[in-house]
Amino acid sequence: MEPANEKPATKPSPLLSLVLGGLAGLAPSCAALRPAREPIPAITYPAAPSPAPCLLVLLPGRWDRVGDFERRGFLADLRAAGVAADAVAVDAHLGYYRRGSILTRLRQDVLGPARRTGYRSIWLVGISMGGTGAILYDFNHPGEVDGIFLIAPFLGETTIVREVERAGGVSGWQDSGRAGQPFERELWRWAQRIAAADSDRPPVLVGFGAGDDFAPAHRLLARVLPPERVFVEPGGHDWRPWQAAWRRFLASEELAPCRRPTAAER
Repeated sequence: MEPANEKPATKPSPLLSLVLGGLAGLAPSCAALRPAREPIPAITYPAAPSPAPCLLVLLPGRWDRVGDFERRGFLADLRAAGVAADAVAVDAHLGYYRRGSILTRLRQDVLGPARRTGYRSIWLVGISMGGTGAILYDFNHPGEVDGIFLIAPFLGETTIVREVERAGGVSGWQDSGRAGQPFERELWRWAQRIAAADSDRPPVLVGFGAGDDFAPAHRLLARVLPPERVFVEPGGHDWRPWQAAWRRFLASEELAPCRRPTAAER
């Protein structure tokens, strides 16, 4: 069953099964062999008191497990920040990307049911590979989420990142059809939509470590975002800067509609 308020979606890439092809090639055999179950497994963390007006959908990185968000303190930070949001950590592992089913499973098993539940605001939060999935979801199903927080997202291999750099950035880039894989070009075409500041685009925030190997790509994206939506932390591609950026996201103005009033505000 599709969301009741569905908007027209662009046609998914016919080569979506090649999503993260470079990353998939580096995956250990145990990750490659994990079954892509239907429906996709997920862990729900309800807010207290419930029901909450907002939902944060957490998508893990390439090497991460669905329970890592809780183990790494993300859920404790969420509660400490006073954000009235349920969270759902989705077991969106590499197998779903390799099968090309990640967008379908997110839509049918997570986001569609969540929208029918009546959440006022639904956000995608993706780390690394999960950030790629969040972008591709919004690219192929525009208007179905209310916000996106990207934590150190994978934005393509060096070839296409350099092409964007040589063009002077996102706004000047023209898709040559030669650099990168099809899904990598979709990532940067999505960035151009964000740069155009269309009224229908959801707010996008990005956080990353200053020493991350992917930081050159992150900075290209950051240049088309308002400065208050960019969180740069010391560190590389690891959990310490990711958690620091997460805490800043939880305190951001964009989440104000989901934040519980303080005692002084009541």
